[in-house]
Amino acid sequence: KNKIKEETNKTNPIMFPKAFEEWLSLKELRKSTRDSYEFSYKGVLLPEFGKYYINEIKFADIEIFLNNLSKRKFKGKEGLSPKSKKKYLFLLRSFLRWAKLRKYRLDDPTEGIKSPKIAKRIGVALELEEAKQLLIASRTTEIKDIEGSFGRKWKQSFLPPEHLFLSILIGLHTGLRRGNILGLKWRHLDLGKRKITISAEEMKSNADLEIPIHPELAEVLEAKL
Repeated sequence: KNKIKEETNKTNPIMFPKAFEEWLSLKELRKSTRDSYEFSYKGVLLPEFGKYYINEIKFADIEIFLNNLSKRKFKGKEGLSPKSKKKYLFLLRSFLRWAKLRKYRLDDPTEGIKSPKIAKRIGVALELEEAKQLLIASRTTEIKDIEGSFGRKWKQSFLPPEHLFLSILIGLHTGLRRGNILGLKWRHLDLGKRKITISAEEMKSNADLEIPIHPELAEVLEAKL
């Protein structure tokens, strides 16, 4: 208690919720990123740290929080993945470093805590025939016993949503992330010059992106005008 009082004399005491909301309001984020931060804050961080003043959160509190995430149930499974734990640690670390700069606390309690190791994912490119089957499945009512990757077979007996075919076609020809594909507007497309242009503000890499439109994709897009 004496240490907390001593820190209080050197810092500006503020509750965790007020400080976090201030930090979030000052950040320039894409809508999808802001939504993700707010979801993590309200669903996980606020219940854990909402009752604390910023300068009361200690190294041990962060360790216990991360350890408890391993026991947390999510979508019927017990224990969040290392990737999720890394996400919450990144969010806390960014926020608490800012809190230190704002003189809301004297140190960064996440210093020395290592991020969970995440297994590297190896991307697998679709072969031409696999890509064709995926496009067929995206707009066909019934498919049975189709040979898939690694020799597995699968069945389909429902009508996919109308937008799925175009979304998959765009993904196959551009390599764009799902969020960018679903966020595409006609203003991003120049069918005359056959190119897609996405501004840095809309890209995770924070850099402008320009992609040529493949003739097959251009034909489908022109038919929708």
